[in-house]
Amino acid sequence: LPSIHVGMSSFGMPLKRGEICRLLHYRLRGGNQTEEQESEETYKIDFSRLLQQALPCLWPQGLLLQFRVLVCVCALVISRIANIAIPIIYKRAVDLLAEYARDGGQEERPASIRQTPPNPFMRSISWYVVGYVALKCYMGMQSDLRNLIFTPVAQHTREKMQLAVLRHLHALSHRYHLTRKTGATIHVIESGTTSLQTLLSLSAFHVLPSLVDVALCVMVFSFRAQGKLAVVTSVTVVIYMMVTSIVSEWRMKIRRRMQLLNKQAKQRAIESLMNFETVKYFDAADHEVALYQKALEKHHKAEIESERSLFFLDAVQQLVMGCGLLSCMLDSAARVLHKSMTVGDFVLVNTHLLQLYSPLNWMGSLYRMIQQNFIEMEQLFLLLDEEVEIKEACSPSQAVTCEGEGIVFNNVSFAYEQERPILWNFSLRILPGEKVGVVG
Repeated sequence: LPSIHVGMSSFGMPLKRGEICRLLHYRLRGGNQTEEQESEETYKIDFSRLLQQALPCLWPQGLLLQFRVLVCVCALVISRIANIAIPIIYKRAVDLLAEYARDGGQEERPASIRQTPPNPFMRSISWYVVGYVALKCYMGMQSDLRNLIFTPVAQHTREKMQLAVLRHLHALSHRYHLTRKTGATIHVIESGTTSLQTLLSLSAFHVLPSLVDVALCVMVFSFRAQGKLAVVTSVTVVIYMMVTSIVSEWRMKIRRRMQLLNKQAKQRAIESLMNFETVKYFDAADHEVALYQKALEKHHKAEIESERSLFFLDAVQQLVMGCGLLSCMLDSAARVLHKSMTVGDFVLVNTHLLQLYSPLNWMGSLYRMIQQNFIEMEQLFLLLDEEVEIKEACSPSQAVTCEGEGIVFNNVSFAYEQERPILWNFSLRILPGEKVGVVG
């Protein structure tokens, strides 16, 4: 500390011992914002602005990548058609088998031919079974096939965004990089560029197909004169969406705090290692480890709270879907007993609802992931919104020549930030022909 005090005093900048400790503490904390203040940080997402900024990055450049996008769209349309056709084919197969069993089946046939059903009937059943299995196989493979086709497009989008962010950060002034926390910036770049790709995938391949499935299911029920089932299904989905939205908004506050504490813990470790020499000089290794442990403990408590809220969300979702499924199945069973529906119709309703509710089970997680990706995208675009203070001139001026008294600095003070002054009343005269080097 005395050597630092003497060194700073030799430049006309006397510092007291307390001020040196304050500056050291400021450097280790990475800025003038304390963790307590940062923990109160809230996000107000402007979805329209984010979409306007993100949309130009989504459509790829190049005919090959654009062709891949069109292929994915076609595969998505085919999968929705297959998803609605599977229950119908299953229903037809069950009805044919029920009709064959009702007509006596093989019980009244001689034992010699009991194992050989009529060929036309067998061919009809076989076609339905083959079609059902083929569509199920396609639905099982279409997700991996779609990812295989879409991966180059997602990589292109992520790469374009990463290059744009890095180019912009290099264009920012020294003031920004002195006051910015490097660990937090790296985290924002990594999570933000990935969030754009994830948001595109979730919206196009999960949320949109689920909404289309709901509309098609209601249309099928309405077309088959099952208006009550269509109404119950619609009401169940609407209540499910409302409950998911309300509870997920509540969970988002918990998730934000958990993510913030996780970022602070990572930032603490990164900043401590980046300032390794300073930590060693002041024998602060144990102090840094203690702070890191404290940050991890806070993150772990927030993570447990997040898991509790997730359990509550899943329980409410299952209750809503269970009530809707119970109502539809009881109504279908009553219709079968009154001969207004066949057994195949009962199977059709059950299969439709199970296929519909299966992706909805993840809607809460999808909603949370979309919200989280919007938050991370917002942090990324905030980096891109940082104004470039020093720009290259279009027509640079000629070199300045020194004549007379030369170059004179008279009581010059400078600071990137008011809390971190660099020069205090600095004075210097450089005569023509002199070579002067400023070190420090």
